[in-house]
Amino acid sequence: MEEHPNGFDPIAALLQDPKQNETKPSPGPDKPAPEAESSGLSPWRAFQSRTDYTQKENRRDCGIKLLAFFGVLILGFVIGCLWFLRPAFSEAEKRDLSAYPELTWNSFISGEYTKAVSGWYADTYPLREPMIRVSQTLGAMHGIQTTLVKINERGDEIPDEPNAGPIDPDKVLESETGGEPVSPGGQTINNLYVSGNTAYELYMFNKATSDRYAAALNRAAASLNGKAAVYDLLVPLSYSVNLDPAVWKSLGASDAEAAMNYIYKGLSGVTSVPILDTLKEHRSEYLYFRTDHHWNAYGAYYAYVCFMQKLGLAPTPLSAYTDVRKLDGFLGTLYADAGRPAALEQDPDTATVFRPISTNDIVHYDGDGAKYTTYGIVNGVSKSTNKYLAYLGGDFAYSEIHNPNKHDGSSVLLVKESFGNALAPFLVDSFEYVYIVDYRYYTQMTLSQLVTEKQIGTVLFVNNLVATSASARVNELLRFIG
Repeated sequence: MEEHPNGFDPIAALLQDPKQNETKPSPGPDKPAPEAESSGLSPWRAFQSRTDYTQKENRRDCGIKLLAFFGVLILGFVIGCLWFLRPAFSEAEKRDLSAYPELTWNSFISGEYTKAVSGWYADTYPLREPMIRVSQTLGAMHGIQTTLVKINERGDEIPDEPNAGPIDPDKVLESETGGEPVSPGGQTINNLYVSGNTAYELYMFNKATSDRYAAALNRAAASLNGKAAVYDLLVPLSYSVNLDPAVWKSLGASDAEAAMNYIYKGLSGVTSVPILDTLKEHRSEYLYFRTDHHWNAYGAYYAYVCFMQKLGLAPTPLSAYTDVRKLDGFLGTLYADAGRPAALEQDPDTATVFRPISTNDIVHYDGDGAKYTTYGIVNGVSKSTNKYLAYLGGDFAYSEIHNPNKHDGSSVLLVKESFGNALAPFLVDSFEYVYIVDYRYYTQMTLSQLVTEKQIGTVLFVNNLVATSASARVNELLRFIG
């Protein structure tokens, strides 16, 4: 066996009795003495001593980590117990957070109470918003993301003609395709497409629910026969106006024009108000928000023009509005549902608000009949991130507007979901009385009862296409129609 250059065999040293003290040859003049030899310890004893020291370091480090871990847990628990810090609304998700559940004997026995408390605790945790922000920031670091596509399901084929014969809306099989309300003012976004600084909600046609929608309006017209004229204005989503058809077809979105034509053909006693062609003619204008699923005031104005043309009346020119407000910094529902992408955050929307010429006074009522007069028809909402609240102040069950400049007894009832909010201000200068019902929340009277009591001459239904394919929306509409 070849000898070590210094005459020291490390293998033999490790095999020898560690208690035996041997004299080690000196190292060469150009090599420093090993720590073990300079300390008078054998290599084995030095190795054992170092191992003992490393174990102590490990135990100390583990203890520090455990203390830090439990410290964070205790701190998080303490923060979670601070009830006054718990938010009621999520700015990131644009929705009301869970309320503390009511304790009942049945809910406690069934376990629903503790389950609801757990959900409330997680939903309203004080640090939830910053944690969402951190999570989304980390997600954005995964790489450059230019396009997001989120498709949950495909729509039905759109027939050329509606079903033959009358449709009973209460007997057609329900479907859950489409949006459900997560908070007043919007539908859940099931299908999303984001490209660059613009997000699009995608509509999926559902034949059964669309048939029920048309049948519901036919029932409304029948109940108002001889009392009021009924109109239906369907609102297409922004993709059908602004996107190349080849793009939305490749995404699996339904043909909005074909869907609206199908629904309109199924109406009886109801006058349709098509607006898609008009919106396409003005597509270069700011018709829809890029970060929110609603339209901007410009899109709503052109819909108002189409409605007035159907009535044979002259619309108020856009140039006649002298009080025009621009509300910057709007990041809406699509921004939140898309995971708050940087491309949208860096280029927020501007909500344009046209104050009615005649009056800005409005009286709101909630679902229980409580009265609100602190909101105007259009509002300054600089303190709120949801700039869509500028239109009517948000969604109320029932509202009344009186135009003091008209004395002809003209009246219109706007039956709407949140898309109708941006259209309502334009009706003010064209009618003496404007009544507004959000059918999702109004339960005081049926349509016929309200029209009879207020002597309303015109009823306008305004629904975006997602609402026509959402069975929950149609059910709520039927509850109001009666």
